[in-house]
Formats: sequence, C-alpha cells, structure tokens
Amino acid sequence: MERIAPVLDEYLPELPDVLLWDLKIDPWPKTKAQDIVTADRAEIFSDIVTRHDQVTGTITTEVGPAFYRGLSNETNVSETALVEAFVGGVLELVGRSDVAISSLLDWIIPSSHARQLHAFAPQDFRDHARPAIGRHVVHIGELQDAAIRIGLGWHGVPRPGGTVRGRSDCTKALNAITSAAEEDLCRDLAQFERRDLIECAVQNHEAAAIDFKLWHQTAGAMIGLAEDEEKIREELHETTFRLNGVSLANRLLIEAGLHECPLGEGMKVADIDLSRLMARAMMIVHLGGYSDAIHYGGMKPEIRISPAGEVQINTDFFNDVMDPVGKDFVDSAIDRKRLTYASHLQEPEPVSEDAESNIEPEFLSAWEAEFGSPLADFRATAEAVENLVMQNGLAWLVLPRPELIALLSEHIKSPHTVVLELESIPRPKWKDIPAGFNDADRQPWRFRRRLSLTRRPLVRFDQSDTADILVAPGMVREALGSTVINMYEGNFDGASLTSKEMKDWASKTANRVGHEFEEEVAAELRALGWVAQTSVKFGSVLGYGLAADPGDIDVLAWHPSGRVALLECKKLQFAKTTSEVAKQLFEFRGEINARGKPDRLAKHLARLDLALSHQDAFRAFTNLPSATLEAALVFSNTVPMKFAEGHMRKQVKMLIAGELESI
Repeated sequence: MERIAPVLDEYLPELPDVLLWDLKIDPWPKTKAQDIVTADRAEIFSDIVTRHDQVTGTITTEVGPAFYRGLSNETNVSETALVEAFVGGVLELVGRSDVAISSLLDWIIPSSHARQLHAFAPQDFRDHARPAIGRHVVHIGELQDAAIRIGLGWHGVPRPGGTVRGRSDCTKALNAITSAAEEDLCRDLAQFERRDLIECAVQNHEAAAIDFKLWHQTAGAMIGLAEDEEKIREELHETTFRLNGVSLANRLLIEAGLHECPLGEGMKVADIDLSRLMARAMMIVHLGGYSDAIHYGGMKPEIRISPAGEVQINTDFFNDVMDPVGKDFVDSAIDRKRLTYASHLQEPEPVSEDAESNIEPEFLSAWEAEFGSPLADFRATAEAVENLVMQNGLAWLVLPRPELIALLSEHIKSPHTVVLELESIPRPKWKDIPAGFNDADRQPWRFRRRLSLTRRPLVRFDQSDTADILVAPGMVREALGSTVINMYEGNFDGASLTSKEMKDWASKTANRVGHEFEEEVAAELRALGWVAQTSVKFGSVLGYGLAADPGDIDVLAWHPSGRVALLECKKLQFAKTTSEVAKQLFEFRGEINARGKPDRLAKHLARLDLALSHQDAFRAFTNLPSATLEAALVFSNTVPMKFAEGHMRKQVKMLIAGELESI
C-alpha cells in the first residue's frame, strides 16, 4: 500500500476521499516444499475475484490458494497479479477505462524482483530448526559499549592519560590495554554458570545467523522496492556488520566462558548481561586489531587516552580502507544472493553417499593425515547430529559424550578421533594455551584460529570423558564447511598445519591457483584484442640469463597500438579483519625492509625497472615497430590496496579482474 496509494492519488484525481480495500485471503497453508506445484500468472489471476462498491468506495478482493503457490516463482508474479486486480477494480470504480493498468503497475512495482512475501524452501538445518531458534537477537547496546570504555586506557597510559606516538610505544600501550580488557572479560564471565552462559550465547548466535540469512535472501527484493538503492544498501551494510558482530561476539563468549565460567554455580545470564559481555569481547577484537594495524603501518601510530580513560585513535584507516573494503564485500555478497534467489525456492538435491569421489584423492589423503580420519567421516558426523537434533525438534542438544560417541559409531569407524578433533575442551584458564598451539590460535582478533569455535564447534562442559557435550548442528556444519574450504584452497598458514601432506597440498594449491588466475587474466586480455603470454621469463625476452633471477612476469601482454603491459597477477585471500587488511597493505608498500628484502610490490617495481632498461628487447620480443612499457597489479577480488593511500596508487596501477578493459 505504501507504493499503491501515492501512484493512484497522483494519476487518478477522481478517487473518492476514502477508498477501502477489503482483502479476503485465507492464511498461508503449511505445505512441504516438494508438494508445491508452482502456479503461473494466468492461474493466479483467475483465482482472484475483484468487486467494487461505488456507494461505500470499497474494493473487495477474494484471493484463492493459487496466490501462495505463485510465490514459488522467481519473479514476483503473485503480488503483481494481486496489485493488478486491485488497480483494475479501482479503475472500474472511478470509470477510467482509458487508463492502461500496465502504466500504473510500472510505477507501483518498479522491478519484477520487488516483493514482500517469499516462499523459501528449507535449505539447511537452521531452516528446519527456525521455530526452535526464534528471531530474538540480543545486540550490543550503546550504553554497555560506552560503559566498558571508561578507564580502560589507563592500563596502557597512567592517569590522567595523554597521547602516545610511534609504532613501538603505541603497540606496547595497546597490548597492555588489550590484556587488561581480556582480564576484565574473564572476571565478568566468572560470575555466570558455565552451561547457562554457553547456551545463552548459542541461542543468540543461532538467532543472529537466521536473521543474517533472511536479510541476504531478501536483499534483492528490498532493493527492488526501494526508491533509493544506495540508501537500502547502506542499511544492508549496517545490518550485516551488526549481525556479524553479534555472531563473532557470541562465539568468543563460548570460547572464553568454557574456561572462565564455573560449572554448576553462578548467576544466570540476562539479556543485559549478554549485551555487556558481547561488548567486552568485541572491544578485545578492536584493540588487538588496532595494535596489529599500527604494527604493520596501516594505521597512524598515534593513540590518545582521554581524561575518562577512553582509547581514541585516528580513524582515517577505517574511513579510507576498512569501511570501503567491507562495503564492497557486502555488496558482492548481496549481488550474488540476488542471482541465486531461485535456488532458495526449492529444496536442495541430497548429496550422494560418494560425494568425496569428486574430490582429488591427494586432498582426501592430506585431510586424513591432518585430522586422523577421512573427510567422509566428518561429513557423516555432521549429518548424524543434524538428524538427531532435528528428531528432537530442537536447535541444539546437550547429551553425555559417551552417547554421542555411541551414535557416531553407527556411522563412522573412528568416532573418538572425529569428536576429539571437533570439540572444545575446558582449560584452567582461557589464556592457558595447550601443547601444540600458540597464542595466535586463541587471540580473538585473528581468523582461522585452531582453538576457535569455528574449528572446534562441539562444546564439552568439563574435562572428563563422560562429560556432557553441547551439539549445535548449525555451528557444526558451518565450522566444518569453513575448515574444508580453507584447507582445500590452501588458506591456512603452513605453521598452523601439522602434516607434511597438507602442507604439500597447500603449497601446490597456491601455485595452481596462481597460475590459473594468470591464465584467466591472459584470456580476458586476448578477448580485448591483446596478445598475452603467461609466466614469461626475463631470459626469454632478453635472450640471455641474468645473474640474479628477478622472477617471472605473470602476464606479458602487448597491443597492436604499441602498448606493452607487465602484469603482476595476485589471487589473495579476502582480508576480513583489521589485522589481515593492515598486513596485506604492509606487503604491498613498495619498500625494502631493514634486512634488504623487498616486499611484493617492490619486487614488481624492480621487474618494471629492469624491463624499462631493456625496451628494445621487449619491442623485438613482441614484434612491434615501437613499444611503450607499462605495468599493473591485477587482483582476483577487492583488496585493501584499491583504497590505500595515494602514494601506493601512484607507484603502480591496480585493477580487479573484470576491470581489464580500463587498462
């Protein structure tokens, strides 16, 4: 009605002062997705009956069940038919048969994807468990967030505060403040009973996950309805960041609370407590990120501790780099969801029992060497716990560890091994690091941590082998999916891998993925009229070897116009955290460190200088009558360098794959 009324009011001045719409429609019947027979426009429209009463100025619309079945169309057929029927009744009411309904519909429904009702079929466990999860999400309150900031900075700079400058002094102060914030969180957690805290955090995490998914699934419809697309995208950005913060904060509370909360004694957690605890957890994430960002030179090395003890930083790094990177990532995710809307209207096809047959045997062997059990056993574990919890009509389940082992033994050979790899076990203190790990595996501001809940989603409540264990299938599936993808794509640092087989896989994958991206770039350039070769050695161009190998030219391309481009192609991991963004910027500053080692950009610039000193050789190699050399960095996805300081952009042109027409 928000869109119908203004359009009718503008184009139909004959409208009565009061126009009533009597909409008669039965409640949406509960129907299994596989039983829905999608209705087309003709069937929907024929199942809608419209009458008008000129005396009362009433449009009566009776809607049949075909309307609901029509919601399973990718485009908004049902709501369009309903609006068309209503508008047709209005035109009959005011006697305006000369007005084309279609002309009014174009104003009311600006896009075929604009809609307010959706008929999503369940896609995963969380969709099936949604009634048990609910939609109530506890967010970080502004008051709680502000309160924990007071006095925090005095742990790094004595009262009354002041300004700290320089990389070393800033990181030293921030590290002290971060450590104090961790201790504050631990003291706060110690008031609450362990199981109650963990279950409250799991509930909030799952509710946020449901909310996040719905926002992304319906993003295309919201954009289609919006008068101002940029405004609705801004709302989507803010909501995504806020829900991501809720999810991360609750995972961190589970990770820390497992070790710091007493079992069987302590207070129950209220919403206001959860909000404050989340604020403390996210403060640690922010502070640790600030320290790393200053360490890597991304942030200005200057912090101010206010008279109230608040930590104040220069926000240029966040305004100029972090925010644009985050918004670009969210926009890309939203646009991908818009393209896949239709897939959410049908249930997914079941995965075959031999799904692993489509995966390279080398990776499967590396997985088993790394985790002690086949990948198929981990998948079977996720499926078994989903079935168990779903049968009980719950979103998660707490059961004795031996019962879980017994259940899994019906499906896999080594349930003890799989459970041990997936469970988080209490330690005397959160900051006590078990053998074989380091503090980076715990630090909340880092991703791909080996002690994180996204790596160990089963929560054992005490250290005994017969302890109760919390199983949240949504978190298990999410964690397993993340681990498999990151392992398969070689995203884990070699130091965090334990087996030679997985380290070899990661190394080979990095080389393979890099070469494949080079070929993609070359193919795109050829389509634009360039000649392009990949992995070109300087010796091939110069006709002789060099004493020091400068490295290959990833893609050497030349155009009939005489342009010759040396392209450095990089398929980097998407930098998600403040630390990761700052580190990527650090690696592409075009500088040589104190040990005389050039960074990744400096190596590329050195190759360009070498090429410029041998322009005749490049002209001869390309068979061009004249040659003008240039260079660019080409990235596979949005990277922080795209938004970096001007001096970086002045040194070399930076492009994202798909932007090569602007080279």
